[in-house]
Amino acid sequence: VRACLPQLRERVKEPIEERGEVLIVFISSVAATIPFSGSGVYGATKAAGELFFRSLGRELVPDGIKVAILRPHWVDTCLLYTSD
Repeated sequence: VRACLPQLRERVKEPIEERGEVLIVFISSVAATIPFSGSGVYGATKAAGELFFRSLGRELVPDGIKVAILRPHWVDTCLLYTSD
């Protein structure tokens, strides 16, 4: 992220009509807020990621860069059917 920030900040110096909006999207999970058996580390990393991106979003407001967190619910994958 730190390597990308100078490039993002340079890009937003252009007028919005020329550059368009700048949006960073973090893909999270409901596991960030709802504990699931056997998924403690996964949930903890998603929760930490959300906190990081919320903080990043506040830092980037003056640069006109928006940050969004997408938290999908259930996704039908093999992980959904595994147990302890």
